[in-house]
Amino acid sequence: MARGLRSTAMAISLAFVISGEAGGQLAMPSARSQALAGSFTARARGHEAPTWNPANLGLPDRPRWSIGLAGVTGTLTNNSLTYGQITDLYGKFLDDAAKSELLAEVRSANPDGLLTLDFELGGSFLGFSLGRFAFGLGTSAAGKGDLSSDALELILFGNVGESGEGKDFDLSGSNGHAWWMSGGYLSYAQPFSISREDASPIDLSIGASFKYGAAHRYLRFDDLGTIIRSDPLGLDARGELLDSETKDVGRYWAFDVGVAAQWENLVAGLTLQNVVSDFAWSLGDFNLTRYAAIANYGRTVTADSTAAFYELSEDERQRLEDSFDRLDLPTRLRVGVAYEVGAKVSLSLDYRDYLGGRLRSLWERSLAVGGEFYWVRRLPLRAGVSTDFDQMALAAGAGLELGVFHADLAVGRWGVVNGEGATVALSVSFWPSNY
Repeated sequence: MARGLRSTAMAISLAFVISGEAGGQLAMPSARSQALAGSFTARARGHEAPTWNPANLGLPDRPRWSIGLAGVTGTLTNNSLTYGQITDLYGKFLDDAAKSELLAEVRSANPDGLLTLDFELGGSFLGFSLGRFAFGLGTSAAGKGDLSSDALELILFGNVGESGEGKDFDLSGSNGHAWWMSGGYLSYAQPFSISREDASPIDLSIGASFKYGAAHRYLRFDDLGTIIRSDPLGLDARGELLDSETKDVGRYWAFDVGVAAQWENLVAGLTLQNVVSDFAWSLGDFNLTRYAAIANYGRTVTADSTAAFYELSEDERQRLEDSFDRLDLPTRLRVGVAYEVGAKVSLSLDYRDYLGGRLRSLWERSLAVGGEFYWVRRLPLRAGVSTDFDQMALAAGAGLELGVFHADLAVGRWGVVNGEGATVALSVSFWPSNY
């Protein structure tokens, strides 16, 4: 593959990437993968390969060794407001007309009236490959919050409401949950070749990654029917918080498997991520706290109670067990193709489909196309477009290659549902000059 597509021998990546892509993965995407809008399954090499397809570790153009350090990614998206709407509001005083327009946008974008905010953060401490082996360490955190339209109206207009005459606010449906986990992976690929008479051989590879780690924190809040009344003024608040004070609240393991084939200038690959996995939550370490408050002009009564998991009723324990049974790693299918058109141009295409699991990224499926062009030697230009067949994502980037030193930059705009995000990523890397 082209020089800019090959894996680094040492990479120091400083990135803030808003892409909705992490979703339970420990190895972090590179700036090159972001500039190509995620069309990287057939391109990744060295320590980057386990993120996309561990079978790439067995392809003939793999590096002898590679090291990656200090990668970080971040995601912040919403389901209602575009990037332009958010930036137009930033730092400005909102009059009632602007507030009403904002509230109308949220309500029209979502029939259920919920404003959803999602975030994902991730970092890789170390990624290392030696021939057909690779291992790495990483951490990730993610969360999601839903805010009812009445709750948003209350925040924007206060208890007088949009009409200015007061109303009853129903905060039911508002909720949020977040988790933090870390772990490592070990990957290996086995190459083999199919010889053909009077034609170039087809180089094949099969690979697998084993991932193991711990969940350090999980918390969840649910509003159980809070009502704020305007006439007479009063509050009836109810909610519950699930949390734990222990260091580790669960352990997980998972396998990725992949196949890859290289024939002359064409590379194709298929990966099943988390095809077999298990997430064992330590429910005995959790506490459930219920909150209640009743207030009016005459009196205010508040109450809260905290119970350990084993102190809950059988029905309550079963309810929590059922909710945690669905909190597992996402299973994804990835299919990718990369083709080197000539010495200066290469193209790639990726398809990704979500097959199950709740600890996942926002797009259930996506199709991405990217291209790299060496307009000037040692200055590759990259661009890509991705879609979930409803929204579009555009990305672009450039690289700088000075001997063993490589620097890569990616920027772009990423749309998720009716909301939007932005992409910025920077990578600095080194690999042997004879690779």
